[in-house]
Amino acid sequence: MSGTDWNTHLEYLTESRKRWINLDYMEFLVEKVWHIDKPVRVADFACGLGYLGSILMPILPNGSTYTGFDNADTLLKEARRIFREADYETNFNNCDLVNEDVNGKYDIVICQAFLMHLPEPEKMIKKMIDITIDGGLIICIDNNWNVCNAAMYIDGLNVDGKCNLGLLSKLWKNEKEVYGSDKCIGTKLPAIMQKLGLKNVSMRLNDCVRFINPYGNKDEYKKQLETFYADGWGHEMGDESEFVKSLCNRGLTEEEAHYQYRCEKEINDYVREMGENLMALTVPPMFISFGTK
Repeated sequence: MSGTDWNTHLEYLTESRKRWINLDYMEFLVEKVWHIDKPVRVADFACGLGYLGSILMPILPNGSTYTGFDNADTLLKEARRIFREADYETNFNNCDLVNEDVNGKYDIVICQAFLMHLPEPEKMIKKMIDITIDGGLIICIDNNWNVCNAAMYIDGLNVDGKCNLGLLSKLWKNEKEVYGSDKCIGTKLPAIMQKLGLKNVSMRLNDCVRFINPYGNKDEYKKQLETFYADGWGHEMGDESEFVKSLCNRGLTEEEAHYQYRCEKEINDYVREMGENLMALTVPPMFISFGTK
């Protein structure tokens, strides 16, 4: 996945996956949209810590099973610990999903924030289809970073010009051309799934909005603030020359890279300055695409 060693990202994955999807909305999908009313076998591609299993399994019919596939030993070890006392059957398998075949047959095959990292996401969706029973459900949940950046608000700071969507779009486009990864794939998935022959293809958008409110519940505020930090805001920017060099290697001009550094630095400095007085709003736009085999 673009060369990332996810074994070293345990803390990031733990924090950033929190509050991506509201649990009541997932219940709505299971009951009202997907109409899952009998036990199912679930396979989760790039399961990581098993986040999807932790929110799906408690609301699925009794007797359902969950199998996670990933190639990060550290994450799988932690996932087995997390699910050790679960009252449903779980299995976690070390598997290089890009280069290895996946065995078994499942009623539901799902993935989240995975396809954006792959140079050929269509091949991975085909693998998901291959292990799904006839009439089974394939669910792909992913992001569009342009939408995410467009929806951010920080009280007391004008972020409109600092989240330069034209510049970021250029960055994502260059990354796709060089590395194959697509940061905007979330909105493209229904078309890909339709072309691959899935039926009843549709999409939902999660209803999660993170309102970081220092005047509300203090415990919830701290949780939301921690998630905001995990998303990459409020940190020290580090050396400007290294930052600029990195962005230039990813296709930006030197002028554009310096501009991006200044924008991100102003946001991060302000977030740190405000500390636990920060009021902000972010929207993690997880596009939930699905279809039947």
